Amino acid sequence: MRIVILMIVLALGFAGPAAAIQKPNRGQCRQIGKQLEQHAISVNRAVRQGNKLWAESTLQFMERLDARRQRLCPDLYPQGSAEKAMVEMRRMLVTAGKLALKFFTLGAM
Repeated sequence: MRIVILMIVLALGFAGPAAAIQKPNRGQCRQIGKQLEQHAISVNRAVRQGNKLWAESTLQFMERLDARRQRLCPDLYPQGSAEKAMVEMRRMLVTAGKLALKFFTLGAM
């Protein structure tokens, strides 16, 4: 019985440091990157259709995904690059929305 308890204590003692050394899963970072690309396409579609609420909610979801990706893999994505990319994305979407509005209203607006 003492041997079993000793083995359990040793197993628990070695499990802690091994879990702390484990590196983040790069596959998850790639998967989140692909999800961000797909959501960018849906934001463009929402802007083309004139659905502002859909575009805004998708952008908010993309921000949460990007924050999660930065938490999982901080060494792959330096601080500040995500904010710059999101600002650039918003600027592009505003421009695309204005152009779509002019196109679909035949320049009336």
